[in-house]
Amino acid sequence: MSLLATYGLLLAVTLGTAPQDPEIRELEARHWFNNPVYRLHDDRDVLLWFFTTRDRESHAIVPKLNRLQRRPDLVVIGITEDSRVDAERFIRQTRAGFTVGAGSPMLKRLDIRPSAQLYRLSRKEGGRISRVDVSNLDSLLPDWGPYGEEDISQLDEDWELVDFISSDALGQRRAEAVRKLFAYGDRAALIDLADRLLPEERNPWVRNALIYFKERAEGTREPQPEPAPSTIHYRVFSDKLDAPEWATAREYLRRVESLSVTQLLSDYRNHLTDQPNDVVIRRIIVDHLEHVQDRTAARSALLEMVAREPDYFIRLRLVGSFSTVCNVGDQEVADYLDALAETETNLLHVRPMMEYVAYVLRTGQEDTRTMQPRP
Repeated sequence: MSLLATYGLLLAVTLGTAPQDPEIRELEARHWFNNPVYRLHDDRDVLLWFFTTRDRESHAIVPKLNRLQRRPDLVVIGITEDSRVDAERFIRQTRAGFTVGAGSPMLKRLDIRPSAQLYRLSRKEGGRISRVDVSNLDSLLPDWGPYGEEDISQLDEDWELVDFISSDALGQRRAEAVRKLFAYGDRAALIDLADRLLPEERNPWVRNALIYFKERAEGTREPQPEPAPSTIHYRVFSDKLDAPEWATAREYLRRVESLSVTQLLSDYRNHLTDQPNDVVIRRIIVDHLEHVQDRTAARSALLEMVAREPDYFIRLRLVGSFSTVCNVGDQEVADYLDALAETETNLLHVRPMMEYVAYVLRTGQEDTRTMQPRP
């Protein structure tokens, strides 16, 4: 069966049109890319996009069409009279994920001007075709906005999660959506999504979540333990502060305010074990360090501790302390954190924080949207 015949089956209707709209009975093109999966008794609406690869507006609209393509009730098909070479270049540059037909005679035959025009074919309404205002495409897209965790819990469909992860919503909420897609969704869809987003993803939490869960889905990475031992021990310590087993940590908490940075660093070195009291004491030291007045000494201590700390949550606290102790423009610490991030094993929490704090110290910018991708 030819591709042209396949698209005839996909449309499977004789289209009634308004006087100003073209009558389309079949789709014609010499070359097809990103062919859609054929569905028996397919009743999805079809968005037909007539475009030219040379139009800047065409490049700008592709991200929205990619999002629309993920909707389960729509299939997007782009038609251009441009050559196969031009279409391949366009798809490569814009990362168009929907079906594209190149070398089509339809634009001339239907007298459609060679610029972005969009039509919606509704099969459930007997094949009615209507013009869609390209500038109003946002009305067909979900408006995620700055979703909180409670909203993410309501996203149940794979396409919703994929669209949310691909959106401009808050990075840490998007990272949570990556986790949910891995836990409950189609892992092949997660791998495809990661391959598509990673080359250009700016947010370090989203990027590292995509890397981590993609590798989990592929079976090449073991799950990282959660929560961290320090989180567990410190919670028990806080709940049972007067218990005899916490006497050492309790005594240290009582006198930590009187200790110099030199003494804090020495104590840190002496408690580098996985014994519960030692873990809690290290947590106490790190929590106190960012509040000391001698920032120069605190900075020096943090540089040593962050490279030695075995507990990922304490390591996370150490990294965050640099943003308090150091001044913007501290290139040495920024470079150091970037270097540590390259080998950091905790991808979901510590590595993105290292990348983010390094960026803030280097630039003074706190908006992750201004960060550069790390392909």
